[in-house]
Amino acid sequence: MGNDAKLMVLGNGPSLRPEHFPAFQGIDALGMNAAYRFWQRIGWYPAYYACLDPQVVVSHADAIARMIGEGRFRRAF
Repeated sequence: MGNDAKLMVLGNGPSLRPEHFPAFQGIDALGMNAAYRFWQRIGWYPAYYACLDPQVVVSHADAIARMIGEGRFRRAF
Protein backbone atom coordinates (compact mmCIF):
# COMPACT_ATOMS: atom_id res chain seq x y z
CA MET A 1 0.00 0.00 0.00
CA GLY A 2 1.18 3.47 -0.80
CA ASN A 3 0.71 6.54 1.33
CA ASP A 4 -2.51 7.37 -0.50
CA ALA A 5 -4.15 3.99 0.23
CA LYS A 6 -7.62 4.17 1.74
CA LEU A 7 -9.63 1.71 3.77
CA MET A 8 -13.25 2.32 4.67
CA VAL A 9 -14.30 0.64 7.93
CA LEU A 10 -18.01 -0.11 7.84
CA GLY A 11 -20.16 -0.36 10.91
CA ASN A 12 -23.23 -2.52 11.37
CA GLY A 13 -25.71 0.06 12.58
CA PRO A 14 -28.73 1.79 11.09
CA SER A 15 -26.55 4.28 9.21
CA LEU A 16 -25.53 1.46 6.84
CA ARG A 17 -27.69 2.17 3.78
CA PRO A 18 -27.53 1.06 0.14
CA GLU A 19 -27.42 4.65 -1.12
CA HIS A 20 -24.02 5.13 0.56
CA PHE A 21 -22.31 2.38 -1.41
CA PRO A 22 -21.67 4.26 -4.68
CA ALA A 23 -19.31 6.50 -2.67
CA PHE A 24 -17.24 3.42 -1.76
CA GLN A 25 -16.33 2.59 -5.37
CA GLY A 26 -12.56 2.25 -5.71
CA ILE A 27 -12.01 2.20 -1.93
CA ASP A 28 -11.24 -1.06 -0.14
CA ALA A 29 -13.61 -1.73 2.73
CA LEU A 30 -13.51 -3.74 5.93
CA GLY A 31 -16.86 -5.13 7.00
CA MET A 32 -17.60 -6.87 10.23
CA ASN A 33 -19.65 -9.42 12.09
CA ALA A 34 -23.21 -10.13 10.89
CA ALA A 35 -23.42 -7.20 8.47
CA TYR A 36 -22.93 -9.77 5.71
CA ARG A 37 -26.72 -10.28 5.75
CA PHE A 38 -27.09 -6.72 4.44
CA TRP A 39 -24.36 -7.21 1.81
CA GLN A 40 -26.13 -10.33 0.55
CA ARG A 41 -29.32 -8.30 0.06
CA ILE A 42 -27.59 -5.59 -1.97
CA GLY A 43 -25.14 -7.87 -3.84
CA TRP A 44 -21.99 -6.16 -2.56
CA TYR A 45 -19.13 -7.46 -0.41
CA PRO A 46 -16.16 -5.67 1.17
CA ALA A 47 -12.59 -6.58 0.29
CA TYR A 48 -11.91 -7.56 3.90
CA TYR A 49 -14.08 -9.23 6.51
CA ALA A 50 -13.53 -9.61 10.25
CA CYS A 51 -15.77 -11.33 12.74
CA LEU A 52 -14.62 -10.36 16.21
CA ASP A 53 -17.78 -11.23 18.14
CA PRO A 54 -17.40 -14.75 19.58
CA GLN A 55 -21.18 -15.32 19.61
CA VAL A 56 -21.49 -14.35 15.93
CA VAL A 57 -18.55 -16.60 15.03
CA VAL A 58 -20.37 -19.57 16.55
CA SER A 59 -23.95 -18.80 15.52
CA HIS A 60 -23.07 -17.72 11.95
CA ALA A 61 -20.19 -20.14 11.31
CA ASP A 62 -21.82 -21.89 8.32
CA ALA A 63 -22.68 -18.65 6.51
CA ILE A 64 -19.26 -17.14 7.19
CA ALA A 65 -17.48 -20.29 5.99
CA ARG A 66 -19.64 -20.32 2.85
CA MET A 67 -18.75 -16.70 1.96
CA ILE A 68 -15.05 -17.37 2.53
CA GLY A 69 -15.26 -20.53 0.43
CA GLU A 70 -16.98 -18.59 -2.38
CA GLY A 71 -14.10 -16.10 -2.40
CA ARG A 72 -16.29 -13.13 -1.47
CA PHE A 73 -13.42 -11.45 0.39
CA ARG A 74 -9.79 -10.75 -0.42
CA ARG A 75 -8.99 -11.71 3.16
CA ALA A 76 -11.04 -12.74 6.19
CA PHE A 77 -10.05 -12.50 9.84
